[in-house]
Amino acid sequence: MSYVAKANEYIRAVLAAEIPTCRWTKLAVQRQLDDLARTDWEFYFDPEAAEVPCEFLEILTHVAGERGGERLHLEDWQCFIITTLFGWRRKDNGQRRFRKSFVQCGKGNGKSFISSGLCLYMLCADSEQGAQVLTAARTVDQARLVFDVAHQQVLANPELSATFQLRPMKKGIEHPPSGSVMKAVSAQGRSLAGLLPHFASVDETWAHRNRIVVDEIQRGCAKRANSLMSTITHAGENLASIGYEQYKEACAVLAKEHTDERLFACVWSGEGYDWQAEDGWRAANPNWNVSVYPDAIADAARLAKLIPSQQAIFRSHNLCEWLGASYTWLEPSKLVVCRERNLRMEDFKLWLVGEHPGIVVPDEPRPFAIGMDLASRQDILALIFTCIGYVNGVEHFYSFGKYYIPEKTIEASPIAQYRSWAARGLLTVMPGYSNDYEQVQQDVLGMYRQYLGGGEVQNPEGFKFALAAYDEWQADQIAGNLSKAGILAVPFKKIAKEYSPVMDWLTSLVLAGRWHFPEADEILLWCLSNVACKRDVNDNLFPRRAGDDENRKIDAAIALLYSLRAAMANEFALMRPEGDQTPRVSFQREDGTWFESDGNGGLREVKEPEKVEQDDKQS
Repeated sequence: MSYVAKANEYIRAVLAAEIPTCRWTKLAVQRQLDDLARTDWEFYFDPEAAEVPCEFLEILTHVAGERGGERLHLEDWQCFIITTLFGWRRKDNGQRRFRKSFVQCGKGNGKSFISSGLCLYMLCADSEQGAQVLTAARTVDQARLVFDVAHQQVLANPELSATFQLRPMKKGIEHPPSGSVMKAVSAQGRSLAGLLPHFASVDETWAHRNRIVVDEIQRGCAKRANSLMSTITHAGENLASIGYEQYKEACAVLAKEHTDERLFACVWSGEGYDWQAEDGWRAANPNWNVSVYPDAIADAARLAKLIPSQQAIFRSHNLCEWLGASYTWLEPSKLVVCRERNLRMEDFKLWLVGEHPGIVVPDEPRPFAIGMDLASRQDILALIFTCIGYVNGVEHFYSFGKYYIPEKTIEASPIAQYRSWAARGLLTVMPGYSNDYEQVQQDVLGMYRQYLGGGEVQNPEGFKFALAAYDEWQADQIAGNLSKAGILAVPFKKIAKEYSPVMDWLTSLVLAGRWHFPEADEILLWCLSNVACKRDVNDNLFPRRAGDDENRKIDAAIALLYSLRAAMANEFALMRPEGDQTPRVSFQREDGTWFESDGNGGLREVKEPEKVEQDDKQS
């Protein structure tokens, strides 16, 4: 059977559900079928070109483990990757269609072996003169992982070396006939600027602390006409990493939310499955029962269940789920259902007649509670605006964020996502080295519908801000000015007794599907995923950064808690319509006890309430 035929068999098996796979794998194979059916575009599929690199890789031998010395045998899923990546060509010049490749799968699926084999192919068999082939990573040791495998393959195969005239050196592999060289590079070595890679393997980007390596390699690849940058990785726990950014881009392309015909993407993941179920394990590990052994994964899953700190590692590294903190407060899988596409604060400016029995007059302003985390002048400054909405009589909560950051912080920060968020308008960039509180105040008041007395209203198209909560140790001046404008400013003490009730309450809202935020707000999702917490001896919760890592920001999450705490005040009297008879929010803790708001932002223990059937979300 040809390699293309094996790839096609894999496509068939995935779409026939004969193999457990996630949504992204299905979309990747469907993309190939859809592309093959197209005729009116600039690319064509060349089966012969698709076969050549596969033939080369099967010349290579395993260099370690129980298969050491044996020839590589490409599995169907590997044939799908390689034939798709190398088979597509441009009609105008015959060069490769794909300039970037992103592949995600669990640990132990032979990622390094495939990467090293493609490096050798691109070094000596791709007909490129003066090719620079690079294995690139954040550290020297990481960069040498793929390089060392390739080096060992050359040393272990004298016939390969003689046939392709490869010369293994201490710090490189040379191909004298073409003047090409393969070497390992990293951000720790000399500057990556000036490199002109024909092929670059930039693997395990989940571990990259910044985007330096990826950006420099991309710039270098752009200067060669037929270059390719390849990333094969598993997921990680840092949603601000360049690896997560690549993953999001790949998913957007596969879901047809974004078009990039030069990016090949395929994601294997346990997303959508119970993390303790074998189908989820198989969905993330395409080399199941070949190099990924069921017993070993089952043992790792049992350990993850027993030791919470191991769960995030198991789920991210073995199941390829992008998670936040190791001791996460709110699981990302739970937060995903809270994100809503096209959710806009503007659409909640006014109450809708019929939304609630207490709303009988059209165009009445809906009140918002503001949470302000102004603790850092040199990093993210977060504002969260929260309001109430009603869906079939059930009370829901909606939160919208606005974020600021100094431009000098972006330039110096190792957090890869800052530049991307700023470029897309998710972060408002302040000039200089610090956030300008005066500008923040002007922005809030510029959105505010202010009542001046005597029936006069300033900015009648603005929002009704009922109250604002802020850190009692920060921003007294801005809080005073908001109060003068008619926005009740409430200080928030950063102690467990203040945080715990609202954290418990938000947990209940998330689990009930009654809290919502925009899908586009990646900053709030990231910050929530970075919150780690545990109960103290008094059964109170307190939010902390995961692992005390200063690069795991939680500013937006803190602002959210402030806004919800403000909304809870006086039994939500400032947030609900007049005459509202909606029952107070209640929830159940882990020990089975039930609590509800006590009218002062606190909680009181109550009997188990009658169960309320969940209604559809507000669209």
